[in-house]
Amino acid sequence: MAMENMNGQIVNAATGEPMKMKNCHQCHKMRSDADGNCVTKKGATTCVLKYCPKCLLTRYGEIGEELAVNDNWVCPKCRKICNCSWCR
Repeated sequence: MAMENMNGQIVNAATGEPMKMKNCHQCHKMRSDADGNCVTKKGATTCVLKYCPKCLLTRYGEIGEELAVNDNWVCPKCRKICNCSWCR
């Protein structure tokens, strides 16, 4: 569970520790659970896009927890099937 502290940071409600928030490429919301380690290379760097579990499941039928153990996952954008408003 996340909450905002007095400094405007998003922190873990139980521990008070700052949470690493990532922007979901699909819904564009800042999420602590956005994940995905796409292996597609773009020049010298690897794709950095993240998707939240809800978007992966509802939009693409993929289970977010399975991505953490998949070393060969390619994100929807790199597969050219992304249907977010930016990619359409």
